Amino acid sequence: MRERERESKKGFTLVELLVVIAIIAVLSAVGLVMFSSTQKSGRITKRIQDLKAIQTALELYYNQNGKYPSQPMTWACIINLSGVNNLAPNFMVVVPSDPLGDTQYCYQYLSSNNDFEYKVRTNANVFVNSEMSSDQFKQQKNLIEQKNLLEKNLSQQAQFQK
Repeated sequence: MRERERESKKGFTLVELLVVIAIIAVLSAVGLVMFSSTQKSGRITKRIQDLKAIQTALELYYNQNGKYPSQPMTWACIINLSGVNNLAPNFMVVVPSDPLGDTQYCYQYLSSNNDFEYKVRTNANVFVNSEMSSDQFKQQKNLIEQKNLLEKNLSQQAQFQK
């Protein structure tokens, strides 16, 4: 009889195993949410840096030519070196591409008829969706505010999911 009691105490009960599995599942879910929001924040940061690089190239172009590159009055994707009046190789080494690498998303450029202002944005409406004149673009407030707002929303969603 005592031998039987010893054998039954070896190992874990089903309840103990279920509790451990539940704890592991919760920790995995929290880790996945945190990892996902970190990736999204990284992509937003890269987009901001890319837009700043395009802005710098456009300002260099303006300083040399006295006007911004003209473009038809429609949004045009900057997808190759000759995308906006040959910004590269004179003003940019390479035109940046969206971090997702998806052709659905690109950096877009629009110049006004007077060639004194321009707008650059991404067409990814969920991410940085910035449309501003050159003066606003220099300040970068809109992009930073949108990044901070998105990070705040992501953290609230993560807390809500907990």
